[in-house]
Amino acid sequence: MIVAPGKVQSQPSTQEDIYYEEAVLNYYINLDNSIEVQMKFTLVNDSNNTGVQSVSRTVPSTTIENLRVHDASGNPLDHEIDYSNDQAIISIYFDGRVGAGSELTYFVNFSIPDSIDREGPRYRGVFGQVNLDSNNIPYHNYLVNAYGPPESELFLYEPSGVEISGENLSYSTQLDPPTSFDGLKGTWYRTPVYYKLTLTETASNNNTEKISDLSFNLMLFNKESSWQNTGLIETTGPLDTLYVGDENNWRGVFDLNDLSPGETKEFQIELVYELEVYESNITVSEVGDLSDVPSKLDNYLKPQEYWESNHSTIQQAANSITEGVNNSYLVTKKIINFVNKKLDYKVQSDRLGALQAYLSGEGDCSEYTDLSIALARAAGLPARASYGWGYGENELIGHAWPEFYLPNQGWEPADPTWTDTGGQISPGGLHPRPGPPGNPFGKFAPSLTGSAVSYLGRLDTEHIQRNIRWLDPTESFGHFTYYGSSPEFSENKDIEMISGTEAADYFFNSAELAIDRASDLMNERNISEDLNQEFELAENYLSKAKVSSNWNSTLSFSQQSIDHSEKIIGELSETPEEQEGKLINSRELYWIIIIIIIGCTIIGVTSYVTKGRD
Repeated sequence: MIVAPGKVQSQPSTQEDIYYEEAVLNYYINLDNSIEVQMKFTLVNDSNNTGVQSVSRTVPSTTIENLRVHDASGNPLDHEIDYSNDQAIISIYFDGRVGAGSELTYFVNFSIPDSIDREGPRYRGVFGQVNLDSNNIPYHNYLVNAYGPPESELFLYEPSGVEISGENLSYSTQLDPPTSFDGLKGTWYRTPVYYKLTLTETASNNNTEKISDLSFNLMLFNKESSWQNTGLIETTGPLDTLYVGDENNWRGVFDLNDLSPGETKEFQIELVYELEVYESNITVSEVGDLSDVPSKLDNYLKPQEYWESNHSTIQQAANSITEGVNNSYLVTKKIINFVNKKLDYKVQSDRLGALQAYLSGEGDCSEYTDLSIALARAAGLPARASYGWGYGENELIGHAWPEFYLPNQGWEPADPTWTDTGGQISPGGLHPRPGPPGNPFGKFAPSLTGSAVSYLGRLDTEHIQRNIRWLDPTESFGHFTYYGSSPEFSENKDIEMISGTEAADYFFNSAELAIDRASDLMNERNISEDLNQEFELAENYLSKAKVSSNWNSTLSFSQQSIDHSEKIIGELSETPEEQEGKLINSRELYWIIIIIIIGCTIIGVTSYVTKGRD
């Protein structure tokens, strides 16, 4: 529940005679979701014959702890708390100390447990909200300060005119009854944040015929983004090949061999993530024009299925949106703003693609992403899709967002879906969701005036990236090959936020796994001196991680060891296509002959496809 001072009741003669010269309300957010509240009031009575006997403040909470009310000398003031309608009413009695021609400075301090709207790494609250009717005391200076939790970064805030100091907010206003103040609103994210993800892959044969040579080719993680570091902890399945595909997507090939009728096989993949809030802090002057886009990125301008950038409707829209604008950052911003206004968020059972999303005016994260990419490509701006998950309440929800290439800066993420929905995530899709009971927060994030509300060039620590697509627009995260009947496939995701100490241990395990795989590859062939040096560096950093005395160093050394091992793996690993080109064994030849003779296809290739939103 959010702290919100309510009505102040008294017996003033006129508003001009009795007033608060100053009210300073300080809110300190703790990592355990509690808030420490420190309030200072200077109450002035300039009347000739009227005294203020008492005031009351309303706090939307059923639990107030450690309440202390005192004057500037530390002397306690009489007070009491009444609870009604999920609110606490704090009444303060002055015992004749605020008579005509006097003033009193007094303090109200307390704490409220479990009072912040928190989900995973996100902390969000409204502070200093107040409603004054014509009988209430005015405030000449009403100052609200909100101090973000430790190890967090301020991401969004409201209203405009807020002063920012580090991760803290400050807002000052004057309140003359009757009036109201909706409160100082802020969203913070812990950074860095650590996650452990377990993927359980299941294949079943519900047919009457045996499935032979079943092989999974899965997207595991991506190494393109600077704000995310991923380590493969272990796999319980037979990881035959680990290799790097397009866009730095790391893929794993798992051979399950045969699957008898009625048989089910499963294996698990464990990954560890370190995520940081990403803030590019780019300015228009730092970004080149569309004419500065290098020709090597021409493939990122081509139309694809779902990204119909060559359709006249999309082209006309892109021309209209970007008319007279050449700066790539401004072009991107205009496209994101257009998509926000054009589409209404609605979960789709089937992927519509950019054109149908434009025509229907609705969609979920898939359509927001597709339309953004198609419009950007039509305007001459390279764009691609990022697929992964949004984190919410210890679960993962499939999510997609676009990335745009800005000359002189490189690839920058954006999230038009979260801009349009306030970053609210739930199993049914992204949509505004109220906070705890008594929380007046509601839906405020879309109007927040942070440094870039559109999530352009900035991402929070609830975005977990799995893979990037640019040429192949499919949302699949893998495929399997087999002989015989088609298997059924499912993937279960289990995620938890973990501590830095736990993350350091998991990254160390990942470093050991990576160096073992790199060593195996090096033993299979002659290698260059450069790769030998990479292996020595990987061993050196792993040794440092092993003897490190603190978890921060263990984590850093482990990650550096992984980086050097992965250079070897990326260089020496062969894709399944490369392996097929080198070796066709007698069994494969046998099946090829059978296919030719029978004249029908018994080799299956099936993709696992999920919409951006599960």
